[in-house]
Amino acid sequence: GISAGNATTVLNCDATGCGVGVRHQNAGLVVLGGRYEVNTIGIKLGYDENDDAFTDSSVLISALSMESNSTAAIHLGSCAAVAIVGCGITANNPCTYGLDISNLAKNVTVTGLGVSGTYVTAALNIQAVLPCSFNSIEYEISGPGWACWRKPKLEIVRTINPLSDLKLPHDGKIERRPPIDFTDVELV
Repeated sequence: GISAGNATTVLNCDATGCGVGVRHQNAGLVVLGGRYEVNTIGIKLGYDENDDAFTDSSVLISALSMESNSTAAIHLGSCAAVAIVGCGITANNPCTYGLDISNLAKNVTVTGLGVSGTYVTAALNIQAVLPCSFNSIEYEISGPGWACWRKPKLEIVRTINPLSDLKLPHDGKIERRPPIDFTDVELV
């Protein structure tokens, strides 16, 4: 895969069959276009080459196709000021997570994300520190990790406008739901 440092642009690249497709630490990364498929993790931010937390900031990830990355398509660790825009994440083989945002991440914006496939734990694992913004998320998912939103320690999502479809019973079939606008969602 690609190991990136300061002020890096990855433009229309394919990363397939890697442990990590793109790993970034420090400041300034743009990943625009391309295909990140069948990796352990497609894109991993906020860790150095030894997998130790290393602050990452000012990142734009946009217009990617991400398919069957076994642990996560995108994993955000120790990072801030990250924008994920207009990406598609698919799990043709059961994957642990689609988008995995750790509690070390903050100031993350996700807009126009499509998530589909089968997830073991959760399609979207969001543990980030606020403020974070989620807009226009569309999903079609199945499997044990069918829940779109996972928050640790049984904490709940409180909304200004209730989003009742966040916790629907699951019968093992792929469920098609309308896009969710997370603009008014607050993690508690």
